[in-house]
Amino acid sequence: MKKKKIKKSFQKKSLISFSFGGKIYQELIEGNIELSELTPKEVKKAINRAVGKYAFYASLRADAKAVESRITADFELWKAERYSVIESDSDFMKKKPTETTKKYRMLLDNQESYKAYQNKLIRISKTIAKLYVLVDTFDMMGRVLQSVLAMQRTEMDSIGKSKSMEGED
Repeated sequence: MKKKKIKKSFQKKSLISFSFGGKIYQELIEGNIELSELTPKEVKKAINRAVGKYAFYASLRADAKAVESRITADFELWKAERYSVIESDSDFMKKKPTETTKKYRMLLDNQESYKAYQNKLIRISKTIAKLYVLVDTFDMMGRVLQSVLAMQRTEMDSIGKSKSMEGED
């Protein structure tokens, strides 16, 4: 009894979404593209799309990194100001507090503001991580499609050569 070959097809889709600059971005990444079924024209179109998406998300990632740097700088300035307030408290400074004690006092006195800065940094870090995924995905997709196009061209060239050799006989 012969076994039937069962073609397994796994469709993997991932939706990557995030907000940045007051806008919501969503990108559906579909896996398992049947590359062998794409025509050279479709491959070229897909390459152009991948390159465009790569450039867009790489630019957005650079903008997000700039925002992260600004938030980090603002946070460091805010902490310096809080430490200045603590060090101007003569009663507290008479006790000769350690740096750790100053830090804990700063945290206790400013919990809500500190949490707000931390949350901003966490949100922008998550956005940047998602942008890295998108940039890497479209970079890889573009490279794979370029390879597919090169293989298709090679096949077309070899078909053309074999037909011209048949005509020589």
